Amino acid sequence: TKAKAIVTYLPQADMIGRLAARRTGTPVVSAQRSSYHRRPYLRLPDRLTRPLVTEYVVQTGVAKQRFPSGETTVIPNAVGLDVAQERDEARALLRLGPEDIAITCVSNLRAGKGHNTLLQALALLPTHVSWNCFLIGEGPEQARIEQQIIKLGLSQRVRLLGRRRDVPHILAGSDVFVFPSLAEGMSNALLESLAAGLPVVASDIPANKAVISHDQ
Repeated sequence: TKAKAIVTYLPQADMIGRLAARRTGTPVVSAQRSSYHRRPYLRLPDRLTRPLVTEYVVQTGVAKQRFPSGETTVIPNAVGLDVAQERDEARALLRLGPEDIAITCVSNLRAGKGHNTLLQALALLPTHVSWNCFLIGEGPEQARIEQQIIKLGLSQRVRLLGRRRDVPHILAGSDVFVFPSLAEGMSNALLESLAAGLPVVASDIPANKAVISHDQ
């Protein structure tokens, strides 16, 4: 039975799907989490095979501007989150006192996620205020981040929690969510923090501005 459509997601699969569709004459729906401009080696293959795409699906209106207007649909990300998490229980898990300010960042520990900028900013916070920052995630930059934490004298303030399955629980015990990423699609972590009712400090990039507005 011939497929009625080929739906592709992420660049490598997208390229393979487009070429397969050319052989079979099947419509292609290309779901774009991020654009090819972030991967220079894929720009030429993308340009050559764009005529094979029937429709694009993107996450934000900003992303839509990079694709043919009549062939692009915006479907924003969505998250489900139990916002009724027990705050006191969550703060006890994090070993936080009633006056402690909990700053949380959920992000892969890799280049481009802005951890360097975040740590430099944390180093400027007043020392008389009781605060802790929790970095949730793992990745190839972990060793470098650990070294920077020591170099900036933040070892007693910043904790790396690794990969977690209880992120909603940790968000319930947090006071502020920070998201310093330099490039994103529509971040689920950012959406989850908003669903948890947290104030957000995020990098000024188009994908983040599609989700949050300054002072709102």
